[in-house]
Amino acid sequence: METSANNEQKGKYVFKIRRNDFTIDEKSISYGNKTLNCEKIVKLKYGSTQLYVNGIKANRIYEFVFEDTNGKRLRISFQRLWIKTKDGEALYNEIIQAVWVHITSKITNKMLADLKKGEKVNVGKFEIDKKGIQIMTWSWSKFKNVPVFIPWNSCLKENSMGGLVISSRENKRHKCRQQFLQVWNLNALHSLLDFLWEGGRCFLLEKGEL
Repeated sequence: METSANNEQKGKYVFKIRRNDFTIDEKSISYGNKTLNCEKIVKLKYGSTQLYVNGIKANRIYEFVFEDTNGKRLRISFQRLWIKTKDGEALYNEIIQAVWVHITSKITNKMLADLKKGEKVNVGKFEIDKKGIQIMTWSWSKFKNVPVFIPWNSCLKENSMGGLVISSRENKRHKCRQQFLQVWNLNALHSLLDFLWEGGRCFLLEKGEL
């Protein structure tokens, strides 16, 4: 950043998932019989889903999906009960870190570069520009989703229940939730917003001083 991973290890990562290795390095990611070039990956989404049995927490499923410029996809999914060598959550977080180093950081940095140039960044129902975030929220009077712009000084961000929630400080009805496993590049946007929130960088962006 910038949000780059310049100071992080950029070596090769290998993760054992059931009978296959998930490998990721500077050039490519591969799992099973599929391989994608990291430079061509433009979309990703990942997250976890908690399963319940009779209201009691049971297994948890972790999932990563990548897509390149040609529409080719690579999907990785594993359950906590499958992991014998370490805790499933620990493995999930290690993969997130490796993906950040080689993929997510690049997507996030491109978003930031686009914003600096005055372009808008669209991720699902969120549209971000230099001045804030436009969300789609339900209007009972119009009985449909309508766009609502929230400037940086009124914008609230929350990460909960497997999704990213953007809301207005002034009007609690102006709120929009999107799920990480359903929306492409929402994870990258989450990282970008963390960066912009820190130290009030979003206001520097608005002034063209970032």
